[in-house]
Amino acid sequence: MSASEAWTYANDARVSAENAGKDRDAARKAHDEAREQYKERERKETEAKRHDAQAQKEMNELLALEEQMRFLLANEDDTSIWEKYLDDFQTGSDWAGYVPVLGEPFDGFNCLVYGLRGMGWDASASCAGVLPVLGDIDKYAMRRKGRDGKP
Repeated sequence: MSASEAWTYANDARVSAENAGKDRDAARKAHDEAREQYKERERKETEAKRHDAQAQKEMNELLALEEQMRFLLANEDDTSIWEKYLDDFQTGSDWAGYVPVLGEPFDGFNCLVYGLRGMGWDASASCAGVLPVLGDIDKYAMRRKGRDGKP
């Protein structure tokens, strides 16, 4: 029974009680009880609507998060986290390779690792960097030209 039906019932009960010859206090009591039932049902209906709205909001947020995850997974590159760390480490080693005398071991390490990873342009630049002074100039020129030989 809805709240409006309960309200109608409460009024009908009051009228019926008065028509049946009950005293006004008994009719008022019946009316008040029916009115309290109406208020309770209305409160429950309002609470149910609020709960449904909150559940719908949470569902929409979950669907949005799910969509974001699908987007991220669809656009994720195939590079593993270890490859990313190795890339960062090798970038640091590249810069360390520019230090005269102390940089040659870094260039040698990068030459080997870039070669094993199939990164020919970077391997060439690092191998050239192993030669003191001339290698640094050549390495600088190769790095400046760009990876994969593209200017």
